[in-house]
Amino acid sequence: RISRVAKARAIAGALQLLRLLSHAVIVQTSRDPQTAVSSLKDAFTYQTRGDLPCDQPSGFPLLHSILDLISAVGTDQSVLNTPEVYDAAVFAFQLLFVLCGTQLYQPFQSSFENNNQFHYILEELFRHGGENDTIDE
Repeated sequence: RISRVAKARAIAGALQLLRLLSHAVIVQTSRDPQTAVSSLKDAFTYQTRGDLPCDQPSGFPLLHSILDLISAVGTDQSVLNTPEVYDAAVFAFQLLFVLCGTQLYQPFQSSFENNNQFHYILEELFRHGGENDTIDE
C-alpha cells in the first residue's frame, strides 16, 4: 500500500505540473489563430539531440499514456478508494481535457467563415487510432 500511495502521489504531481504547463502553452499559442496549429505542434514535438534520427511528435504518445493510465486505474474499483490514486485519475482526466480542448482557447469563428482549423492533439489521436482499426468479417 505504501508503494502504491507513493507512486500515485508522484504520478499525480507530474500530471498536475504537465497540465499547468500545457495549459500555459496552449493559451499562449492560441493568441494567434494563424500560427496556433504550427506552434502547438512545435510545442508537442520532442526535439532530438542526436539520439534519434529526427524530431519525434509527442502528442500521440502522451495521449496514449494518459488513456492507458485512466484505463488501468479504472479496471479495479477498489483502487479508487485510495485518495492518492483517485487524485492521480482526476489529474489524468484534467490533463486529457486540457489537451483535447485547445479550441476552447481560440477566438470564436462563425460557421459561415471559411475556417479550416486543425486540431493537432485530436488529429494525432484519430490518425493513429485509424491506423489500428480492422474490420472483422
